Amino acid sequence: MAVSKDPTVATKAAVLSPGQSVAPLAEVPDNCHTLVVLNESAKAILLVGIGQAPAGLDKDVASHVPPQCSLALEVGVLSERAGPAKYVYDAIGGAATARVTYVNQFGS
Repeated sequence: MAVSKDPTVATKAAVLSPGQSVAPLAEVPDNCHTLVVLNESAKAILLVGIGQAPAGLDKDVASHVPPQCSLALEVGVLSERAGPAKYVYDAIGGAATARVTYVNQFGS
């Protein structure tokens, strides 16, 4: 994705079938340094990881977000990242919706 002109960008990812990851509606902007992920589910654990939808995420290496909790994941701006990464979302124990906020950096 390109550089965002907004300080934050909100998106979501709805996991309907656990074991099948989904990509968020908006990709991570190049100048995003942090993902803030809210798990709206009352029961399911949300998984966050690098992958390719619809392949499921490995629950042993993905980040877990408990029901009705959030996670701040520092990813670094594009020039600081290890390589191109696509963040996808999966779930354990039922359907879940991830509300994701990309926090963007401006200036040097």
